[in-house]
Amino acid sequence: MRRRALIVSMAVIVLGAMALLWSRTSNDGGPATPIYLDETAAAGITHAYDGEFPFFVGGGVATFDCNDDGFPDLYFAGGERPAALYVNESTVGGALRFVAKPSSVTDLTLVTGAYP
Repeated sequence: MRRRALIVSMAVIVLGAMALLWSRTSNDGGPATPIYLDETAAAGITHAYDGEFPFFVGGGVATFDCNDDGFPDLYFAGGERPAALYVNESTVGGALRFVAKPSSVTDLTLVTGAYP
């Protein structure tokens, strides 16, 4: 009788420990781990900031809705290359799609950042 009580007690302890470990390693109900995919080229963005020493800082991108369509557009600094404006032509629920809009107003060259 005593041996049976010991076996049952040990089984309860082992099963309880297993349940505790499983609940701590299970990610059900917790925050999901984000997965990031590089969709730059697929979205139509081919711009790259580049330049020698005077341009080693200043690269960046501004996001704003330049055409009031409710989608964020992108303005990239250029360095030795021209800066570039990419207009967002994505559809709701669809793939990202940006189109470069060349303009003498936005395609600035030899600037650190996005303006002279």
